[in-house]
Amino acid sequence: MVNAIKKEEGIGSIENAKAFVEKIKTDEKWRLEVDAVKTNEERLGLAKAAGFDFTVAEFHEVSSAMSEEELAAVTGSGV
Repeated sequence: MVNAIKKEEGIGSIENAKAFVEKIKTDEKWRLEVDAVKTNEERLGLAKAAGFDFTVAEFHEVSSAMSEEELAAVTGSGV
C-alpha cells in the first residue's frame, strides 16, 4: 500500500506527488475517488486531506517524466 510521505520526515513534495500518482495507479477505489473530483483545486485538497502535500508545479514535474501510457492512466486524475 502506498502511503503519503510527510514533509516533517524530511521528504520533499516531489516524493509526495510521486506517491500520489503511484496510489492512483495501484488503488482503483482511490483512482475513482480522485476521478470524481472535477477541478485541480479540489484534487489538491483531496490529495492534501489524504496526506499528500505537493503543488500543481510539483505534480507537473513528476508527470513530465512519465511515459505516455503512464500519463494516460492518470490524466483523468491529474492535477
